[in-house]
Amino acid sequence: MGEAILVSPMLRFAEVVLGDAVLAIRCGERARAYVDLARRDLMEKWDARGTWREDGEGGAYVSWDHYLEPGKLDADKSTLSLPYNKQMDMGVVALRLYRLTGEERFRERARRIFWQFKSRLQYFDEHYVWNYWEPQGLWDLDEAGKPRHWVNVHPHRNYQAREVDFVAEAYHTGVVFDQTDLERILRTNLEVMWNGDAAEPQWRNADSRGPWQPGPEDGAGTLWTALGDFSRTVRDLQALQLREGGLGRANFEKVALRQPPGFARRYTATAPVLPSFPFSECRELTLAAALPRVIRAGTPAALICKARVPGELEVGLYTVAGELKRVFFRGRVEGGLDGLEGFTLVRWDGKEEYAGRYRVRWTLGGEYREVEIEIR
Repeated sequence: MGEAILVSPMLRFAEVVLGDAVLAIRCGERARAYVDLARRDLMEKWDARGTWREDGEGGAYVSWDHYLEPGKLDADKSTLSLPYNKQMDMGVVALRLYRLTGEERFRERARRIFWQFKSRLQYFDEHYVWNYWEPQGLWDLDEAGKPRHWVNVHPHRNYQAREVDFVAEAYHTGVVFDQTDLERILRTNLEVMWNGDAAEPQWRNADSRGPWQPGPEDGAGTLWTALGDFSRTVRDLQALQLREGGLGRANFEKVALRQPPGFARRYTATAPVLPSFPFSECRELTLAAALPRVIRAGTPAALICKARVPGELEVGLYTVAGELKRVFFRGRVEGGLDGLEGFTLVRWDGKEEYAGRYRVRWTLGGEYREVEIEIR
């Protein structure tokens, strides 16, 4: 993923250069070399190394299991799915390669990465919350069925600011996200995370658990500046953060402010066909996942959730039309706010007689989350 972080601005440079006739003459050869490097030495290389895995409409990258010298690196993280910020680092590279080359395979890769992310968003009170990391496949569970990594909003780092930047770029390219998604993310930042005071703004984490503070020094709360494309309020708050006479201020005034805030897409003029997701209001289940989503009859699968609070949990299999077919689990769970507690796991091997499309529903406290699955 370090390579993705290195290559991504190279591709942005290539877009600027190859989109300008004069710059293309001066720097076009270098720009095209960057495109070839990203295609060959990033995307194709890590595919060849087996770090990309697909499941239904989604997909995720895992860490590699080869090391320069045994014992020098943390082998416990071999084949562990990467956190969302790193998944979307690769997603943005794929978006930029698609815009530069027109190759549909890169758009499809980006679509799968962002589809996987969106399918895991927690929705309630008209906004989204999401975790730093979540299990993406059975490989992410230990022998006891617990995730190999903690699951929570990151308590200290503002990775979500970068993730929102990536979401905005996917939206501008016409991939996965719609205006409703951006409006919900705006509410997270401006109604949940901000104290509403423009003169002395304070911030807290997206899960409302961090302390109010002026900036992200002790937590993840901060202004998500990428939302300035869509919100005058975000722009006004960003202006307060920028030093008069600084380069950041100049870029903000001469570039960001050239277009009024709105939901016009920057990189596509056509209305994209976007996927729908079965979002429902649920504030206490911070994780709900079927591993995998496409279950081969008779092969292992896991239905996992994480509850913030104790209560009566039901895990059921429903038809797409909403008919309950079977109950996997019904009982009391303890829940927990820590990233290593509150999990409930149900193991199941999809039965052949259930072949078709269904929804798994986790119900707690009168609210529920659903995941669409397919049994083959």
